[in-house]
Amino acid sequence: MPDPVLLLVKNGDAYCKVGCFMAYMGAAVLDVIDSAVPRMHFGEAWSSMARLIGTCHDIVGGNKGLNVVNIETDLPPSHHKEDGGWELISYGGAGVVVYDCTTGVVECHAGYLEKHKDNGTCIGVPNK
Repeated sequence: MPDPVLLLVKNGDAYCKVGCFMAYMGAAVLDVIDSAVPRMHFGEAWSSMARLIGTCHDIVGGNKGLNVVNIETDLPPSHHKEDGGWELISYGGAGVVVYDCTTGVVECHAGYLEKHKDNGTCIGVPNK
């Protein structure tokens, strides 16, 4: 059964220009991020996203259910909740999950993970 989630990585207010879409891993996405953190680079959104995609690739078997999304062309220009952007870019399910590689804080938007106990908390900071 599909459980979609869109993963984004940012460094403060600067988002990596690619995202990772997982069709079936919404419920486990916070654990996926947690397992990728030791491989990520502090303050480097691009490098951290590459490591996150690598971890997702290791977890998702077969040839379906994992996609890289170009944030600049595949999604609306606004990712900000006050503009309705989170709902516009969510695929439903778990919604949009944003990991900040400088603070370790995870934010969940426009999906059932918005109510998760770890939303807005630090799940791990990459090494400097």
